Amino acid sequence: AVLGKIHGRYPDGLREGSPLIIGRRGRVIPTTPWESIWYGVSQWFGVRTEEDLQKVLPNLNNFPPETRFAAEDMFKTTTAAPTSAPVVPTTTTTTTVPPGVLIQPSRVDFINLRSGSRVYGRHVVNGVTSSTLSYPRYSYRISMTTERDGFDWLMHIHYKDVDLDGGGQKNDSLRWTVRATGYVQTKKYFCSLLTECSSASGGVPAKAVPDSKQMGFGVNDALLGRNGESIKFTVDEDSVVLETDRPGTFFAEWQGFTGIWLTTGTYIFGEGINLEARKLPRHVQAKFDPPHKELRITNAVTSRERMRELNGYFLIKGYVQDGEATIS
Repeated sequence: AVLGKIHGRYPDGLREGSPLIIGRRGRVIPTTPWESIWYGVSQWFGVRTEEDLQKVLPNLNNFPPETRFAAEDMFKTTTAAPTSAPVVPTTTTTTTVPPGVLIQPSRVDFINLRSGSRVYGRHVVNGVTSSTLSYPRYSYRISMTTERDGFDWLMHIHYKDVDLDGGGQKNDSLRWTVRATGYVQTKKYFCSLLTECSSASGGVPAKAVPDSKQMGFGVNDALLGRNGESIKFTVDEDSVVLETDRPGTFFAEWQGFTGIWLTTGTYIFGEGINLEARKLPRHVQAKFDPPHKELRITNAVTSRERMRELNGYFLIKGYVQDGEATIS
């Protein structure tokens, strides 16, 4: 090849009136575009079809085909073909997860769950506070609706536009329903830390209700107003719906309730016989470790007690579906 000659032609001179010179300051349009070189480089990297080359080089059609250097021109017919650089091992540590192996990307905690969805019911999921009409500064990603099912009070929670499968995209969502069921015992309890209580299971079904501000939970008159009244909290298994966008099989596993805010008083936690009563000396968040999959709270004294701000959590787990997934 003759030095400076491109496909049999020399570049046009930088003379006045040349179509390759724009403006008085002499900005130059090259006779050989960058696409001429990248055309062959792209082929060398494995981009072979014309359709794929058009995607890699979107301006390719702006230049005539005779200006393109193919991989054959650049790397085979030349006198000094380039050599590939040696591969340098990286130090990145990765763990390969074969198909069918369980992975656990995330956890979903809810706190401050109150009985209503009105202005006072600002619930928190994974540190994000729910939105209400009166408080638009809170996140739309959490919403709650309520309804009655017989004597039971239902709270439907929707947590959306978040990354729950570890895939990096905020396209996932989780729905679940917390059910509050009320009971009234025919037998009175007089318990202390030094005595045991009789059975805290069974009882006559009673209406579980929110208080006037839709913050707390109660029975009949919106409080645990009488000795022996109970509220049982459960998560309806059929209501738990996880939607993810990552390939694989993912599911939400309910772990249980971890706490609830209670006024000063004496309570029985759980169901069964010979249960110990816990006396709370002041308004406090009662905590449960291990968590309760089902949480029943019984008023063991005669005063009127209040409860609200229920806490609990899910684990989001999944299986790799096709091939192998590498988690850095």
